[in-house]
Amino acid sequence: MSARFEYEAHYFEVCGHRMHYIDEGVGPAVVFLHGNPSWTFGWRNVIPLVSKVARVIAVDMIGMGRSDKPDLPYSYFLHLGYLFRFLEAMKLDRYVLAVHDWGSALGLSIAMRQPDQVRAMALMETFTVNRIVPTEFQQPTPWNESMWDLCQRIIDPAHGPDLVLELDAFNDSIQTMTERELSPEEIAGYKSPYLTPGNRQAQLAWPFQVLGPEDAIVGNLVEFDRHGPFLQRATFPRLLLHGSAGMVNDTNVAWYRTQVPGLEVVRVGSGYHYIQEDQPEVIGRAIADWVVRLPA
Repeated sequence: MSARFEYEAHYFEVCGHRMHYIDEGVGPAVVFLHGNPSWTFGWRNVIPLVSKVARVIAVDMIGMGRSDKPDLPYSYFLHLGYLFRFLEAMKLDRYVLAVHDWGSALGLSIAMRQPDQVRAMALMETFTVNRIVPTEFQQPTPWNESMWDLCQRIIDPAHGPDLVLELDAFNDSIQTMTERELSPEEIAGYKSPYLTPGNRQAQLAWPFQVLGPEDAIVGNLVEFDRHGPFLQRATFPRLLLHGSAGMVNDTNVAWYRTQVPGLEVVRVGSGYHYIQEDQPEVIGRAIADWVVRLPA
């Protein structure tokens, strides 16, 4: 485990705004997409293992991490548009997506639109797919309940903006997303791009994408409801990595095993939502081994 983040910074301009990314290793391309409230820092201990066998590209969403943070309405489809432009600029000849949290949702939307470009997908904590998981396959956990409570408070128009923008409550919740105790240096690393209220606008916007006013999210929910059926019928290889107590927990995995043909499932061990913090070595080696085994 290390808090060091010493990768060379790369930038590409999309619509007049710079997107930050890491580009390490050589070989087949593996694109890492982070979630919220996070950035590429969360992949720091996974990248060295995967970059031994592949070219790893880890990008910060617009408004997040070391990417520019313009004054934009940070909608789901705005993020998707920026990612499409970024991926087109990379000129990759097919690529693997390794995705977590909101990165999983965006990755599935990318794959639905350009399935011939996506060689395979490694999924971690793919919470949006849970919308189509029957209740009998779902099991609430104390962690889920506490995060649900926080998200409900964030979308409260009277108090939510102050919680995220002024009090930094969303970043302060990071420690609750890991089983192990993060070091002060690791916490500081996660929070480093978000030190001012103006830098947290994208973080604030994400919960509204599924929990906001119904008339504002109906298009998003239609999109998310397409993810599960697409994952079930996709012909490219799919890998699900899961821990012991995340949004995708042991009970939900039963649905994935029975309903997603050809899915490879790896339990990485003990871990909460940020399983890449709890089990980075297991995850890195599992993805590296899987990439090596993928058909050409």
